[in-house]
Amino acid sequence: MRGRPADRVTMVPVGDRRLRAAIRPGTDGGPPLVVCNGIGTPLEALEPFTSVLDPAIEVVRFDVPGVGGSPVPRLPYTIQCLARLAAQMLGELGY
Repeated sequence: MRGRPADRVTMVPVGDRRLRAAIRPGTDGGPPLVVCNGIGTPLEALEPFTSVLDPAIEVVRFDVPGVGGSPVPRLPYTIQCLARLAAQMLGELGY
């Protein structure tokens, strides 16, 4: 959308791996909405959804391990592992 700052895409170190994340700044200073993609879908696929959200909401999208720009994990991951990775990623990003 016009007038809105572009998402900042970055690689975030999380333990012994790196996750690719896109951060869309919000205007209200509240906690971010965290959105992860489905199996085989890179974070770009979520942009049409997140681009129409209220600009006050900060949005963090990220590639789960093995998808998009995030390297393949050594072992398959569980939902609990994904939640832990997301929490660690948010800590690395300063949330």
